[in-house]
Amino acid sequence: MRARRATLERELESVKAAIDRHKSNLAQIPNAIKQKKQKMLTKVKEGKAIRSSLENIPRSTKGDKQLITEVDAIRLKALKAIQDVLNL
Repeated sequence: MRARRATLERELESVKAAIDRHKSNLAQIPNAIKQKKQKMLTKVKEGKAIRSSLENIPRSTKGDKQLITEVDAIRLKALKAIQDVLNL
């Protein structure tokens, strides 16, 4: 009976420790969301800056293709950040 009780007490402690770890992880979620949102806003601002600078660049096909590729990469990073925040 005592051995069973000791086993159950150890199991209880293990479960309590797991619960504490999960609570800690849950407590970090709001901060992680804030950080992801900040990164996303930064990428959006970078994209807007690149877009506005595109209007001032003399047009050349090669240059346009490169800038489109860069902007597309930023767009994809922003989408990835949104998906990460939404856990999609």
